[in-house]
Amino acid sequence: MNIREYFGNMALDYFNENLSGSGLDCDWSLKPYIENSKNIILATSFHCMHDHGYYDGYQDLQIVIPINDISDWKLQFTGIRKKNYISLLREYLEDTIHYAMKKFVESLD
Repeated sequence: MNIREYFGNMALDYFNENLSGSGLDCDWSLKPYIENSKNIILATSFHCMHDHGYYDGYQDLQIVIPINDISDWKLQFTGIRKKNYISLLREYLEDTIHYAMKKFVESLD
């Protein structure tokens, strides 16, 4: 197992144990490694809710984490895009993931 696989599995375990609820109620998965890629990609789906409080489907998303600088991660929306939710979700998810990444890095020390 190389460092990317090792780190990717650690991040996956951490996110599945600590980053759930408030719409993030699907399991996280580790995307297959692409040869010569320097990124780890974690994916999940966000359970969207409309104005009346009913669930309105899922928005797929992924986090691309560069192995050489994990603080430089990027949030990407994938799959069928629920455009009316993306602008509302981006700030919330980036804040939530930023906090989780910070705690994950602290857990490595």
